[in-house]
Amino acid sequence: MLALGGIGGSSSAAAEVALALAEAGGAPVLFGARPVPRLSALPGEACAPQPGPGWVEALPGPALAAALEREHRVRPFDLVHVHFAGAHLPIALAFARHAGLPVALTLHGSDVAADSRRGALTALAARCAAVAVPSEWLRVQCKEEVEEAQVIPNFLDCARWVDDVPRGESRQVPGTPNLLFVGHLEPWKGLDVLLSALELLPEPRPSLRVHGDGSLAAPLAARAPRGVRFLGPVPLGPKDLHAADLVVVPSRRESFGMVALEALAAGCPLLASAVGGLVDLVGPAGRLVPPGDPRGLADAIQDTFADPKSTRALADRARALADMGRSRARERYDRALGLERHLAFYAGLL
Repeated sequence: MLALGGIGGSSSAAAEVALALAEAGGAPVLFGARPVPRLSALPGEACAPQPGPGWVEALPGPALAAALEREHRVRPFDLVHVHFAGAHLPIALAFARHAGLPVALTLHGSDVAADSRRGALTALAARCAAVAVPSEWLRVQCKEEVEEAQVIPNFLDCARWVDDVPRGESRQVPGTPNLLFVGHLEPWKGLDVLLSALELLPEPRPSLRVHGDGSLAAPLAARAPRGVRFLGPVPLGPKDLHAADLVVVPSRRESFGMVALEALAAGCPLLASAVGGLVDLVGPAGRLVPPGDPRGLADAIQDTFADPKSTRALADRARALADMGRSRARERYDRALGLERHLAFYAGLL
């Protein structure tokens, strides 16, 4: 199995598949250019998941090609599963052709937006035995480049995201709500929209913790209002979610939304853009707002925390949504169901 590596959603999704296969008695090996935190103990966890898959760190290029050949000699692969149509995909295809193995490709969204403009995705996908996408929205988006793509939603081990940390324990300013944003600091993730929304709110404003890095890190940090902390590309763990009063996913486009799924599994209040795969993922378990609308996002944040001490219905509603989110995650996106879907996907290739 190949992934970009790092903290991004596509690598987290690949790690979840590898962990599920290892737990089921398989011997998966995950290759990536950077370590994938999900394979290790996350913040708030005492130890790493066991059993874990094999892990090989190798940059796309000769190092990755050699690593694939070496690992295949040690424990022969049955197939190659590539997550994200990046620089590692052509290398995986060349290796698989030489080894006589089928290649499965899972597209994750940003790869479609990038490669479809160059016309490269059609040629690469045609060389794969099967292509999967995590949402119906993405299947429609890439239908001109990929004739047939199976919808196989991302998943996670929901039990891993349960934590006993009291909500809002790490507030920067006592008594103020604590918001959380996790994602690449790129235009499509919409952090600029969230920062503009915060500026529209009256004092005292909620605080905001930002997990992530990207090309917009410096300019976004320079314009951020008081109370916003940029933590860099640090791993997200259950403790981080349970310390937040609200997870905000203000994306302009989103094929699935692993952070939103993690928030649901943790029972954390969720506010997200009504865009792409987020619509089906979140459903009634969170609040959806139009993308790219700072005023609408500000109003939704303010409504979430409107006089909670005197409005018992608001607290009851929050608890109901938390229960709904956990149930939705378990029933639709938990590990057992995700593993079942992937094993059926692989069976069609072997």
